[in-house]
Amino acid sequence: MAKRDSSTRTIEELDEKCKLLLDVIDERREVSVQDVVSRAVRKGFKDYEAARALHKLKMKGLVDLMDPEPPRRFTSYLTSSRCTWFWLLTFIVILTILTIYVFPQITPFIYLRYALGSIFVLYLPGASLIELLYPKEHDLSQLERVALSIGLSLALVPLTGLALNYTPWGIRLDPVVAALSVLTVALALGAAFRKYLYHKLKHGV
Repeated sequence: MAKRDSSTRTIEELDEKCKLLLDVIDERREVSVQDVVSRAVRKGFKDYEAARALHKLKMKGLVDLMDPEPPRRFTSYLTSSRCTWFWLLTFIVILTILTIYVFPQITPFIYLRYALGSIFVLYLPGASLIELLYPKEHDLSQLERVALSIGLSLALVPLTGLALNYTPWGIRLDPVVAALSVLTVALALGAAFRKYLYHKLKHGV
């Protein structure tokens, strides 16, 4: 569902396509995205132009896109398309573990291990923490999220190693892989729950 919100920002800076699409959306009621695109096509838009303009309006806060049937439980939210990022992250963690312990250490698997290991250490822990700290999509741009994810990973991984140094397991491959895997997935699960709470608040479910 799409709902116009003209109180957030002026429309002076918008291009002509966005202004035309904003006129298509009824200020008084909620309309489906399909209906908005259909009306835009009748006014001469291409499908992709309407979608692009609608995305721009959403990013500028002039249009609010709402789910007509939002998930009402966390388990439903976790298994919905909104949590694709969580399952992708978990898949990369599992695949990284497989490249370490299951896949043969020969070419080309060794290069896959290097690539996934780099992402596993230098990006995923920080990315999970960033999603936990900033659950709203518009809190940070994608570039800011990537940069902060790398920076926080460079801080979290040494701290994890320092903590392991004071345990009976020490800083070895198995404890490091286990600790980073648990830390990354736990932070991602917490982030998914925070996103779910924001989703409930936004849709009033």
